[in-house]
Amino acid sequence: MEKSPPIASTINLEEDLTCSICLDLLEDPTSLECAHNFCSTCITDYCSTETQDAQCSAQPRCPECRSPFQRDQCVPDTRLRSLVQKFKSRQQKMLTFFQEAKEPKALKLVDCCPSEGPILNIDALNHCLRNPKVQDTPVCLITVLGEQRTGKSFLLNQMLLALKAMESGQDSWRPQGGEDLQGFQWGGGSDTITKGLWIWNKPFLLKKNEEKVAVFLLDIEGSMALDECKESNVKLSALTMLLSSYQILNVFRILKEADLEYLEMFLHVAETIGEICGMEAVQHLDILVRDWGYSEEFGWAPGKAYMNDIIQKQKRKHPKVWKMLQEARTQCYLLPFAGKNMATKKGGNTADMDAEFCSSLHAYVIHVLESANNHAKRGQKGPLTGNQLATAIEVLSDLMKHEKFGFSSPVEMATDFKNRMLQKIKEFEEIMKKEKAIQQHNLDLKQNKFKEFEEFLGKQNEATKPLFSALRIRPNTMKACLAKERDSILASFSEAYIGKDQRWAVETLQEKIQAKEETFLKAYFKRYCGHVAAAGGTAAGVLALVGAGVGAGVAAAVVAAEAVPLMSAGIAGAVGAGVGAGVGAGVGTGVGVGVGQSSRRAEQQNEEEEELLDAEEL
Repeated sequence: MEKSPPIASTINLEEDLTCSICLDLLEDPTSLECAHNFCSTCITDYCSTETQDAQCSAQPRCPECRSPFQRDQCVPDTRLRSLVQKFKSRQQKMLTFFQEAKEPKALKLVDCCPSEGPILNIDALNHCLRNPKVQDTPVCLITVLGEQRTGKSFLLNQMLLALKAMESGQDSWRPQGGEDLQGFQWGGGSDTITKGLWIWNKPFLLKKNEEKVAVFLLDIEGSMALDECKESNVKLSALTMLLSSYQILNVFRILKEADLEYLEMFLHVAETIGEICGMEAVQHLDILVRDWGYSEEFGWAPGKAYMNDIIQKQKRKHPKVWKMLQEARTQCYLLPFAGKNMATKKGGNTADMDAEFCSSLHAYVIHVLESANNHAKRGQKGPLTGNQLATAIEVLSDLMKHEKFGFSSPVEMATDFKNRMLQKIKEFEEIMKKEKAIQQHNLDLKQNKFKEFEEFLGKQNEATKPLFSALRIRPNTMKACLAKERDSILASFSEAYIGKDQRWAVETLQEKIQAKEETFLKAYFKRYCGHVAAAGGTAAGVLALVGAGVGAGVAAAVVAAEAVPLMSAGIAGAVGAGVGAGVGAGVGTGVGVGVGQSSRRAEQQNEEEEELLDAEEL
């Protein structure tokens, strides 16, 4: 089975191989001096645009970190080009897999190789547990364990039929035989059919009391087959334990000594791994006794009586099993013989099923599925979502695949698992600790850089409050000053930021700074225009005897020049009304009066200012 990277790794790799200009995979990638990469065509067009912009320097800056670079220093990156080609090939393979997996069917989730151990199919895992419908939804996984050729796949197919009926709102459902049965591969006879661990690729979303759970069915090969490698068998069983939230131990006729020994070993591993991983070892276990023939009573009540008998007999031999059989999470159900033809025919037909078997099977399947909402897989903090469970499966699969345990006893097996899982968890905690530190660093960095810009605005604001100090810094000059400071802060932020989402972080900080900058410039322009108007009025009073028209003209000209690039016509008109009506009236210039009267018709809100200026003139 082909190994595949986790989908999260694939997404992260795609981000690294994406050109931040065209937002597509890199084509003929070119590297800048700052080590950022872009499509050759994209960066060439970008440089041309930069040089055409009059407000930018002749030397272009990197679109991501804003560091200056020389165009003749851009070099093709052949290694990156090869990586992009491999990624595209991988993408195409994944697309083909997911297109084929759209049809409801069983996918092999784990293949069991004696030399390597369980091999996880990441594509199948991602398709089932990380798809949008399931990744954030609690998951219930129903697994049937037991010896080979005891009807495990047949039972799962009956559940599949019932789930389809429940999903479509049908009230009636009855067990079916081979002529109508579709789903997991099964059949009569003695030959083993199922190999490895299979999962039905379509989740069934069941809702109860406003709570939704995604139900998956899993089919595993005979876990107690004598011809299988013991180590592979144990590894596959341990992985199945991690997956399952509702386990069914399928036994034939009676609960044999071999079944109990296997269950004791299974519980030992389950409890150890469950303790380390922070998950309940076995959430729910049904002991389903097939072909029961020791009495004419079937179902839950006779099953409980049978289990009580086992409890009395097995106390000393299998302590973990003995303890678990007494707990509420363990139940026993007795199922009658299906019929001679069902056992011998390959597939069997619906007509071959005994009526009593159909009735008992129907009751059992309905009971299991109606309780599914109560059996979502749980962790320390509650139910696990599809994405969380998929991550846990990857960790355990990697552990079992690369290590050979050489188990000789359940105790040794559990001890080895515990030690290795503790090491893995320690490594994971170190990674998470570093990730948390990086996140905090980036958060503090972003806050400090924004605060730095706010402090710069505060200094500019204080410095330009006095009348004549403000008149020395025109709004366009202030705008250029703020832009220079903003670019400097963004460049230092980009350089100090840690992580693959650097471009997104720079863009969000830039948006926040620009919003603050725009608010400041609007307020600054209004104040500047007020200072200009005041300066013009003063000039008109002082120079009235020698021709105050000069002061008025200067004031009006300055305001007009600044109003065009920065402010709306309404604000410019309002300032013109104040300057023209106040100053022009003082010196008796027809130009000032004309401008003031024309602007006053457009902006009535400045009447109070005009009356104040008229009063000063008198």
